[in-house]
Amino acid sequence: MREIRPVLLSILLLAAAAHPPAFTEGDRVYTRTAAVLRQAPDAAAPPVVALLPGDELAVQAFDDDLRDPPAGWLPVATTEVPSHRLFTGFARESDLSADPPSDVVRARALREQVERDLDELTARAPAFATLKDQAMHWKTVPHGEAQSEELARRLASYMATEITPRALDAIDRLDEMRAIAEPHAATLARRLDEVSKSFRP
Repeated sequence: MREIRPVLLSILLLAAAAHPPAFTEGDRVYTRTAAVLRQAPDAAAPPVVALLPGDELAVQAFDDDLRDPPAGWLPVATTEVPSHRLFTGFARESDLSADPPSDVVRARALREQVERDLDELTARAPAFATLKDQAMHWKTVPHGEAQSEELARRLASYMATEITPRALDAIDRLDEMRAIAEPHAATLARRLDEVSKSFRP
């Protein structure tokens, strides 16, 4: 057994050297399919943001506190977009590729997601209008300032959590659609302009 252990150790070291991590800090990678960026390297960890097939990510360094990172996970960050939003978290290494998808695959993923974003925004317009009308109504009621202010806070929260993130997602994706000459980009941009009118103060 004394002779076998060094041999096994040598084999393991050689195997590790032969199969280094697929990606290292600074690499640009792309999601193979729809995936989820998570707050920790754990499938049960809360999500940060949903990812589309072909989303570009930058591999980050592991935090010093995470001295023994789980195999199969990588710390990554989203890359520059028109809205200037940045998301960081962990993605499964098996969901990532060094090569971007074809323009056809990427265009389809972008178009389908923008259509979903616009459908979600359209569905939320009536609730926004109701809150806005109620806030305006209580402004005209004697001693209704407190109620009006509460409704205004609810309206601002609804805008920040349900409306603005989806609208920014659509803007970012439409920008990329234009860059790859996706033929539906102009039509979807007009839809976004139209639905955005529903959320004006």
